[in-house]
Amino acid sequence: MNTRIRTSVVCINNGHILTHKAVDPSSGLHYHFLPGGKKEDHETLLQCGERETLEETGYRVTVDPLSELLTEYCFTWHSQEVFCKTYLFKASLTQLGEAPLPTNDSSYNKGAHWLPLESIEETFSYSNTLLKGIRALLAGN
Repeated sequence: MNTRIRTSVVCINNGHILTHKAVDPSSGLHYHFLPGGKKEDHETLLQCGERETLEETGYRVTVDPLSELLTEYCFTWHSQEVFCKTYLFKASLTQLGEAPLPTNDSSYNKGAHWLPLESIEETFSYSNTLLKGIRALLAGN
């Protein structure tokens, strides 16, 4: 099984959480994911979170370095099971009210979406571990 070191951000604005919609290329299942992805060798976890959020959603964020929370879980994507070590961080928009920049991400990415916080239980039910991590960061607000 592959292991992937990732960073994801929990960005809240006006009672909504920033996600991006995605469709699994193999199964066709639809998901909402936190912005995030694989850490590149040359970058820090914080830089990864900021870069991935911009790439996937078009929003610029600032990551809170003191909010780091490690989650570990298995996830199947594109017919491959991957062991994810995901560092979750709180993030905030760099400029409130700013429209997102255009994105040029993978074809499975169907765009940024702000979901009401009340929907996180259902939205992230595909990973109980990730959901617990999101809850823990939100409780620290």
